[in-house]
Amino acid sequence: MSTPSYKLYGFDSAKTRPEFIRYMFHAANIPFDDFRITQEEWPKYKPKMPMGQLPVLEIDGKRMLPQSISIGRYIAKKGHFYGATAYESALIDSICDLNNDVVLKVYPVMHAIFAQNDDLKEEEWNKVKDEVLKKYEFLEKTLKKNGTGWLVGKKVTMADFFVAEFASRLIEHIDDTVLDDLPLMKKLMKTVHALPGVKEYIADRPKTLW
Repeated sequence: MSTPSYKLYGFDSAKTRPEFIRYMFHAANIPFDDFRITQEEWPKYKPKMPMGQLPVLEIDGKRMLPQSISIGRYIAKKGHFYGATAYESALIDSICDLNNDVVLKVYPVMHAIFAQNDDLKEEEWNKVKDEVLKKYEFLEKTLKKNGTGWLVGKKVTMADFFVAEFASRLIEHIDDTVLDDLPLMKKLMKTVHALPGVKEYIADRPKTLW
């Protein structure tokens, strides 16, 4: 059976939704075309996208898979990042759902960053910071309870990639103290970013506003 070909469509202006998927591709050493679209090019590509939005994963030049979490699950299964049992897979899903809640909470802050409005960024972050920290405190307890350094099971999973990537973005672009009282979360983030493949990708990836 031939190896499938993958093309991951995303915007070039920000890491946005597909970044943790890129981490998994690189960590699993799965070749893919990291295809980034400018805002000017988007009207040309939009009709091709199943839901009229990005990211989308093109498989073998024929099948188009939308939605970042669905793409993430697909690549997690291919890269063996989706748990050792059905229960672990369900736990991974639950943590990804929680992290997605964090992503959605931070959207107004992200829009302020794109507008390059620092006052608005601070204002919007102050509105959601406590809620974000509450969810991160839950993940800190999860790491402590699991005791392996990973959120689920004994090896890195999609949940670790998704959580670590977004936490690193909060630190880089919004609040560099967000994990100061969460040592296990901070360690997870550093461990994921030091993984072979991920480390090299991060060193060479394009610089973006977000």
